Amino acid sequence: RDRVYAHPSIIKKRLQNIFSDEEIEKRWKYQIPQEIKKQMADFLIDNSNSFQKTEAQVENILEILNSS
Repeated sequence: RDRVYAHPSIIKKRLQNIFSDEEIEKRWKYQIPQEIKKQMADFLIDNSNSFQKTEAQVENILEILNSS
């Protein structure tokens, strides 16, 4: 399993263009906590940084998967 992770403050900032703070909090209550999702992952992509850094992580994972 792979998981895409971003720091909660980054997620909230991105969602504020779409949802109110109250709606964001309400939706987060029904999500599996990020730390648990991270523990469940075979691969973790940290989406907190630039597109280029995220893309590099994806390419690295693809290399690993293609070599096995």
